[in-house]
Amino acid sequence: MDKIVELSVENFKAVKKADITLNGITVVSGINGCGKSSLSQLLYYSFYYANHFDEIVDSILNDELLRYVEVLRQIEREVNGLTFVDSIILRHVSVIDKKKYLQYVENLFASFLSYRDNAYDKNDENIMNSFRRIVRIIKNMFDDSLDDLDKLLRLFYKDVEELFDCALRDKEKRRYFLLYYYLDFYLKGVYPQKWTIREYGVSFVGENTQSVPLLHYIRKVAYIDTPMIAGSQLIGGKDYWEKLATLLNDNSQIGKKVPLYKNITQIMEGESLVEEDDVRNSKLSYKRSDGKIFDLKDCATGVKSFSILQLLLKNGFLQKDTLLIIDEPEAHLHPQWIVEYARMIVLLHKEIGVKFFIASHSTDMISAIRYIAAKEEVQDSLNFYLAEDSEETPYEYTYRALGLDIDPIFKSFNKSFEKIDEYGVFE
Repeated sequence: MDKIVELSVENFKAVKKADITLNGITVVSGINGCGKSSLSQLLYYSFYYANHFDEIVDSILNDELLRYVEVLRQIEREVNGLTFVDSIILRHVSVIDKKKYLQYVENLFASFLSYRDNAYDKNDENIMNSFRRIVRIIKNMFDDSLDDLDKLLRLFYKDVEELFDCALRDKEKRRYFLLYYYLDFYLKGVYPQKWTIREYGVSFVGENTQSVPLLHYIRKVAYIDTPMIAGSQLIGGKDYWEKLATLLNDNSQIGKKVPLYKNITQIMEGESLVEEDDVRNSKLSYKRSDGKIFDLKDCATGVKSFSILQLLLKNGFLQKDTLLIIDEPEAHLHPQWIVEYARMIVLLHKEIGVKFFIASHSTDMISAIRYIAAKEEVQDSLNFYLAEDSEETPYEYTYRALGLDIDPIFKSFNKSFEKIDEYGVFE
């Protein structure tokens, strides 16, 4: 199989070594604490922020503009008596707003100089003191010994212009260190000793990466580590919870006519809806086949699990360039629904091309994915991995590539029967 996307990791939390290919449906298995969730988060943040590189640059630009915005607001209030609520300096701007932003600054400075001239003509001491205060603020930013206001404003303008030009260069060159800062924040400074993720053989994160290419194979990613996010407002939520909640509340109807949407509706015996509450905030509901409507947050976790797939399919998020990362999808499902969920994973990949990274330790889920993929003739894009420790490194795990052979996974599960024999009494 061609290695379209490759993850290589060494010495990352509980992961001693992992070389994992993501070409379709990737399933990793192992005991609790073997690093499956760590790999999931590493993949999620890497793909998400690599695909939002331009937004990273714009965010940094806006952060760097803040000190200038504070002074511009002072000038606005002095010249106009207030700060306009629709002023461009109060908005989140992008590199493409450079011309409009600089034109506004230039016009504001021209008004400020005219204001100065009028203040001197009127000889109003209160106005003069207020004017001098702002000049002093500007001098403190640049050169306290410089008394020429025209030169100070030119320095100000030049600085703002350079910030936009620097951001433009960053977008063009897509320098990796900018992405690294975001990964450092969300991974809390804990990195693999060695790691890289490559697309078509070219790294876009990890060691020796210089620039971030425009990704092609995976351009959208979501991470599901609990179905409880569906319809709930999780206090102190994680970054990927908030982004998933935003996706679920998108009320687009792009994929509602896709046959797979009907399949999920039949399994759930109903449909998930995006509605508005009494104060016009988005609210997720579940409309049962008998017409009764329930708040989704009050529904069974199994319904929530399928609702997430249904909503992401309906609003068009699930496409051939989407990676869906799911931790233990079987955790809240009845055995019958585990098989149904596994079938949806296979069919979403077969019919639409959605990519999956699944962490599981369920015999039902693993065997269902394996044999349903064979029946649907997509086993060529299926890969299993097993996390194994050793006597030398009992708390560090190496991920062994199994291909389509799931027997080693089942052998590792057999330890549970040994524990039953140890702790139970058979009559």
